Order: sequence, then structure tokens, then C-alpha cells
Amino acid sequence: SKAARQQGRKAAAGGATAMPQRLRFGTTILVIAYFVLLPSAQAAEQVAQQPAFKASSGASDAQKASEGVRIYLKASKHRNEAWGDVLEARKQAPALYPSSLGKLAKANNWTTEILDMASKLQAKAVDAAQGELKELKAVHENREKALGEGRFGADFKGEASELKRRMRTVR
Repeated sequence: SKAARQQGRKAAAGGATAMPQRLRFGTTILVIAYFVLLPSAQAAEQVAQQPAFKASSGASDAQKASEGVRIYLKASKHRNEAWGDVLEARKQAPALYPSSLGKLAKANNWTTEILDMASKLQAKAVDAAQGELKELKAVHENREKALGEGRFGADFKGEASELKRRMRTVR
């Protein structure tokens, strides 16, 4: 009973401010690099220009965009949890309210940065898909032209019956 109360206190103390455990390693590294390790605005710009994750060398633009959206959804969930912490601090611990607002602002900025990266990846994926579509349309048009140049659409049954009739008369 005493141990259960201590676990309950630990969960209550750490549950409101702890970062969600379900964030993947790459996302966690990005957050640490963005908020803790980068002392200058120049370094922050370098992180903003890099993708939010390291995709495998064979990943397509669409796969990268999908991963960017997945990371954005995780960041958005973290931001929502920070908002819940703000509401809870406002009601139950007014002394923590200013620091929770600061955490909410950081989470909101982080979510916005991730969304910008995801939208850039999505735009790149759309451009790649449109380029592939143009290429495939050109290939299809060339094949249609090649089919039209030959005897496509000729009346082969009529020619066969004519040949058959001529061969009967030759006998």
C-alpha cells in the first residue's frame, strides 16, 4: 500500500512534465539538437535546412514525405500534451503556470518547424510525382503513335476471308 502510494506520487510528479516515451530516437535527437545543443541562430538555421530524419538511401520522395508527416503528428501530439500541462498547471499549480507556458511555446515552435520540413518534403514528392506522370504520358503517346504507324486496326478477318476465297479459285 505504501509502495503503491509512492509509485502514484512518482507517476503524478513525472507524468505532467515528462516527454512522451513513444517519440522515436530520431525525433528525440532532433528536439535535443534544436533546443539544447544549438547556441546560435546560425546553427538553428542549419538544423531547419536539414531533414527531420535520416531516410535510407533508397527512400523515395513520397516515403520521405510520409515520414515527415508522421513526425509532425508526433510533434503535434507532444504540443497537445504541453497544452494539457498548461491547463493543469493553471488549475492545480499556479506557480508552474509560467514555465508550462514556456514549454508550450517551445513545443509550438518545434511543431511549426517540423510542419515546415514536412511541407517541403511533401512539395518535393508532389513535384517528383508530376514529373514521373509527364514522362509516362510522353511514353504512352509515343507508343500510341507507333501503333498507329503499323497496320493497327486493319480488317484482318476480311483479308483472311479474301485470301481464302482466292486460294479456292486457284485450285
